[in-house]
Amino acid sequence: MLFKKKERVVLGHRALFGILFFLLFTVSFSSFNNDAFAEAKYSPVVQKLLVLYEANPEVLDKALAVAITPATGQCSVSPVTGKPFCWNGKSVNDLLDFFEGWLNFTPTPQNDGFDNYQLFYDLCYNNNYALQFVRTEPWLSWTRDFTKARGEKMDGPVKPEIIQKWKEFLGSHWNDYVIPEGGFTSFNQFFIRKIKAEKRPVFGDDTILVAPADSVVNAINFNLSATTKISTKYSENLNVRELLDGSKYADTFSGGTAISCVLLPTVYHRYHAPVGGTVIESRSVDGTSFGLAGDVDSFFNNGNFGGNKTKFGVFGTYHRGYYIIQTEKYGLVGMISVGLDDVNSINFASGFADIPKKSPAKIVKKGQRLGYFAYGGSLVILLFEPNVFPGLKISQGQQLGILNKIQSDE
Repeated sequence: MLFKKKERVVLGHRALFGILFFLLFTVSFSSFNNDAFAEAKYSPVVQKLLVLYEANPEVLDKALAVAITPATGQCSVSPVTGKPFCWNGKSVNDLLDFFEGWLNFTPTPQNDGFDNYQLFYDLCYNNNYALQFVRTEPWLSWTRDFTKARGEKMDGPVKPEIIQKWKEFLGSHWNDYVIPEGGFTSFNQFFIRKIKAEKRPVFGDDTILVAPADSVVNAINFNLSATTKISTKYSENLNVRELLDGSKYADTFSGGTAISCVLLPTVYHRYHAPVGGTVIESRSVDGTSFGLAGDVDSFFNNGNFGGNKTKFGVFGTYHRGYYIIQTEKYGLVGMISVGLDDVNSINFASGFADIPKKSPAKIVKKGQRLGYFAYGGSLVILLFEPNVFPGLKISQGQQLGILNKIQSDE
C-alpha cells in the first residue's frame, strides 16, 4: 500500500508537470505565432505602436470607442482602398492597418495622399483621447518615428508603374528633366529631380525679382511688423520673428513686404535664389513634422476637419530653413523654405547651410539653386525691406495667372 501510494504521488507529479509543460508550450507557441503574425503583417514602426498599445491600451481603446462621424457628416475616403472609411466601431487592428497603409503609400498625380491626413483628422475630431495620442508621450515620439519611417520609404525602391503614371501626367514636360541612367529608382529621387537649365531661363537684370520655385503666389502681405501674421499654407500663420527663429535680422523687414509661394505636389521641388547677392545667414529650424504636435484641442473642436480650407495655425511652427541675402542695391531679402505635411524634408545646397556658424558668407547668383524639398508639402516665403517690393508689377498682355474651369455640380 505504501508503494502504491508513493507511485500515485509520483504519477500525480508527472501528470501535473506534463500539464504545466503543455500549458507553457501552448502559451509560448501562441505568443510566437502572434509575434510572427505581427512581424509578417506590420513594419517595425507599426509593430512599435502595437507594443506601446499593449503596454497602455486605454488611450487608443477609448479614442476608438468615442470616435464620431466627422463634421462633414460623411465618412472620408481611404486613399489606400478608395472606399469610404469611418472610425465608428473600429478596433486597434484597424488603426494599425491604417498606419501600415499610410506608411507604404506612394503618391501619384491622381492621388497625392492627403486623404491619409483627412482620415486621421476624422479620428481626432471632438475626441480628447485621440488628442492625447498626438500631443503626449510616448505617442508623440512615435509620430516622429513614423515620419522618419515614411521618409525612408520614399527613399526606398519605387514600383516602375508609379513613375510611369508621373511620366504620363507630365507628358512632353517629362523631357524637361534630367533622367538618371536606368530611370528613377526611388520616389524621392523623382520628387527632387533636376531640371535642364535651358527649361528655366533666369529673366532680366538685377532689378527683376524672379520666382524661387515653380509655385503659386497665394499671399502678399504689406507693411509688415515683427508680429504680422503671414499665411504659409492651409492658413497656417507665422510672424517674421517666428519664421526666422529670432534672427537678429528679423526686424529689418518691419514695414516691408512678404510673398508666400506654394509648391504643389506635382511640380519641380528645387528652389533657387530670387535675387543675386551674398548669403550672410542661413539656418535649419526644427519644428513640427507630423503636423499634430502641441495644443490642437481648439483646432479639432472648432469645426476644422481637414481639407484645403482647414486652418492649421494651431499646429505651431513647421520645420523650415531660411536664408538672409544681402543685395547691393535692395537691402536684405529673406527667403524661408517651409516644409508642411508628411515628411517635409528640407535640404540646403552645398556651402549654404549654417552661415556664418559653420560656413562663411557665400555669394549667390540670381537663379542659383539654394536647396530642395524631399517628399512633403512645401512653400517658399520671401521677405523684403520697406518700399523695395511694394507689389506685383506686370505689363499688359503678360501672364497673370492660370484659370480653372468652373466645376459643374452634375
